[in-house]
Amino acid sequence: MLRVIIIVMVELLGGCTPQAERPQRAADFLLVGVAADYPPFESFDSARGEIRGFDIDLISIICEVNRWSLEIVPTPFGDLLKELHIGNLDIAISALTVTPERETLISFSDPYYLTGQAMVLPLTDSLTSDINDLRGKKVGVVNGTTGSDLAHESDGVLVFSHNDIKVAFTELSRGNLEVVINDQAMSRAILKDYPTLRVAQYTLNSEYYGIAMRSDDSVRLGMLNDALAGIMGGYTYELLHERWFGYPPMDIAVPDSIKARWPSD
Repeated sequence: MLRVIIIVMVELLGGCTPQAERPQRAADFLLVGVAADYPPFESFDSARGEIRGFDIDLISIICEVNRWSLEIVPTPFGDLLKELHIGNLDIAISALTVTPERETLISFSDPYYLTGQAMVLPLTDSLTSDINDLRGKKVGVVNGTTGSDLAHESDGVLVFSHNDIKVAFTELSRGNLEVVINDQAMSRAILKDYPTLRVAQYTLNSEYYGIAMRSDDSVRLGMLNDALAGIMGGYTYELLHERWFGYPPMDIAVPDSIKARWPSD
């Protein structure tokens, strides 16, 4: 597997410096897998020639705190947990929702982001307002996501799977799809490039993102959680969020039946 080293630029606090060559991994060196097509969490910035985003800055600051170095490894979203499980990655951070099914394969950090699935529609569609309205509709999703799971679990939905969320949005804007189900925070950001689309309901459910590690990597996971707690307990997290999203954390709509609270609260 070709490993492309991405120089991570963390403008807020400085970040870990990736190593050019490292034939053997040491305890303080991490291969970090990301799917670089999930803005503003992570995406490839062609002008800078690097992957940038909220997740990249967050994991870089965590590395800075723990005095780890890292190499960013671009990986398709559907392959992240497999590559992590077999040892080709040490960490996966890519807007990964914490689910019981995924926790049977790997371990997650404490949650670092609250979100939910959203339905994205053309502006011309004024009738679709609920998951129950999707019967018989062509619905675009991304492989391996919880949005894909939700679509497949809904009766009568015609599911069209993609490897890149922007491809799904483009297909929707061209009329080849009728709906896209995707994480609300990401959709909210991507919609800036698709003026003919809208979000029908910001969240169909409530989900938490976590940073994935192998289950036997408990010592390093503890260090990661300690660093994450310090970041989220101070102003750094809010600063990162406003930088990449343009609004404060937790400023999202959730169904009335769900309390927008961190599990540790």
